[in-house]
Formats: sequence, structure tokens, C-alpha cells
Amino acid sequence: MADYYVMDTVVVIMKRWADLLWKTTASDLVRQYNNSFPGFYSLRIFLSFSILFWHGFTVSNGMENDLFQNNAIGALGRLVLPMFFCLSGFLIAGSAARLRSLKVFMLFRFLRIIPALLVEVTLSAFVLGPLFTTHDLKDYLTDFRTWAYFGNVVGNISYMLPGVFRLHPIPMVNLNLWTMVPELYCYLMMTVLFLLGIMHNRKWFLLCVLQGSTLFFVLYPNPAWDHCPLNQYILMICFWVGCLSFLYAEYIPINKYLFGVSLVIAYVCFYFEPLAIPGILATAYCTVYLGLSKLPTISFLERGDYSYGIYLYGFPITQTIWHLVPDFRTGFVLFGLSAPLTFFFAALSWHYIEKPALSLKRYFLPKKTV
Repeated sequence: MADYYVMDTVVVIMKRWADLLWKTTASDLVRQYNNSFPGFYSLRIFLSFSILFWHGFTVSNGMENDLFQNNAIGALGRLVLPMFFCLSGFLIAGSAARLRSLKVFMLFRFLRIIPALLVEVTLSAFVLGPLFTTHDLKDYLTDFRTWAYFGNVVGNISYMLPGVFRLHPIPMVNLNLWTMVPELYCYLMMTVLFLLGIMHNRKWFLLCVLQGSTLFFVLYPNPAWDHCPLNQYILMICFWVGCLSFLYAEYIPINKYLFGVSLVIAYVCFYFEPLAIPGILATAYCTVYLGLSKLPTISFLERGDYSYGIYLYGFPITQTIWHLVPDFRTGFVLFGLSAPLTFFFAALSWHYIEKPALSLKRYFLPKKTV
């Protein structure tokens, strides 16, 4: 009798815990916010400045002596980009679900990414380059590498401009652009899924993600974050898991205890890098939880979506400051000097390039859908 009593007690406790755990789901909050997620915006700004902070030390010390390499702080740093791609996957899957049109979806992605990227690449090639190159201006402008730099706009990534920052610990103009490659791959794969009719069939979508992820971990059983080509695939998986998080939102409980456990798991997995699978899943949960929460905001940051501009201009500005202030080349100082200047350029980018470009959406959709 005692055993039955114990079992009944355990069952009651488990039922109550399940009721508590599943009280609110991600799907509930998606409907509540009507696809407008203030938490995702705040999270995106925080992650953008986190990358800027990280790169202050990268620019100061070089890749091999980066503050975040192979230590406890590094595990936190390595969470940033996976969270960014999980966030992107969640939001873009929502956009695709609303639009239901491949043509319009790709057009919207183009308007969001290309105009601002083209302006940044042009400024780097024709303003930053001539100012800091060690080459004669005529030689610089006639060098093939100067014009090849515009390949960044279509995903053919170039990090160097002739004679620019060549004596820096990292002789690159914009290291951030490496993440454009996995992002463009994700969009190309989404195009294929649209054409095959899989994008809006979540069961087939899940099957494709599982097959692709399994193939990756069979080929690379011990992925390491310091191996750049593998990073691209890891970030792509994060993107797809983010997409699945939106498609299966009604099965994702929003619970602070699960968030705490997931945060610990994500940290441990990115500390011991080969533990990629649970790390990605835990990171995706943390991203969704925070994105659907009412995070604190700063009023002047709510005037625009500045995260993309911070991403585009952060590294070139940090490199420029390193070049101009030789007596203040520590990571903390570089971040302190670059943050306000980067935000200024990001604000200009949003208000004069990104926002006007996005306003063109209304010409391609019925008014009620824009």
C-alpha cells in the first residue's frame, strides 16, 4: 500500500509540474504580440554590442591572443553568434509563414540586407581605403582587390583592401562579413524548400533539418569553434533550429526554470565545444525565451532597428580607432571609443538607407499585408 501511495504522490506531483511547465507556450506569446516581438529587438541590440565588445579584444590582441579563446569567458562569447542565427531563423520563419510567396520573401530579404551592405562596402572601398592605404592612390584605385571588395555584396567575401590596415594584428577591413556566407546559404536553401513546397510543411521541414544535421555530425563528429568553415555549418544549423522553434512554437513551454537549465547546458556545451547538438538546442530555447520576454529597453534605442548597422560598421570603426590612437589599444578602451561612433553610423544607416529601402515593401504587396 505504501508503494502505491508513493506512486500516486509522484504522479500527482508530475502532473502539477507539467501543468506549471506548460502554462504558457511560445505560440501563445506569438499570438499575444501579434508577430511584434520587443524582446527580440532588445536581444538583437545586446548581441550586436556584445560582438562589438568581443572584437575590441580581437583587434587589440589578434586572433591567437583573443580574450575569449579557450577559457570560461570564451564560452559566453561563443554563444553570441549562435543566438543571433537562432533569432534570425525564428523571425524569418515567421515572415515566410505570413508572406507565403517566394518572390516577395526574397525581395524583402534583398531590401533588408543589400542596400545597407552596398553602402558600407562602398564607404570602405572609396573612403576608408584611400584614407588609410599605404599605396599610392592611383595604384589603390586600379588594384583588382579594390574592385573585388564589392563581391562582398553578393557573398564573395573579401576581407582585404590593398595596403589598408596591413600592419594591424588582424589586417582585415571587416571581419564581421564572414557571417554573410552562412546567412546567404540559409536563404538559398529556403528558396529550394519554397520551390519544393516544404517550407510550409513543418513535418517535412523537420525531416530535412534532421537529415542535414545528422550528415554534418557524421562528417564532423568533433566540431570546433575555432575552425571557421565548421562555424558556418554550425550557424546554419542554429538558423534551422530557430525556424523549427517558430514552426513548433505551440510545443515550446515558456518557463523560467527551463530557461535557467537551458542556459547552463548552453554554456557547458560551448565550453566543451564538441557537445554541439545539446548546445544548439539549449541556445535556441534561451533565444526564444528572451525574445518573447519583455526585456528592458533604452528609449533612444527604440527609434530604429540599429542592430544591422552595428554589425556592418563595428569592425571597420574599431580598426580605424586602433590605427589612430596607438596609446589606447586595449580591448576595453577600443570598445568604449568605438561603441558611440558605431551607433552613430548605425543610426544613419537605419534612418537614411535601411528604413527608406524597407518602405518600398508597400509597392509589392497589398496594403493590408505590408
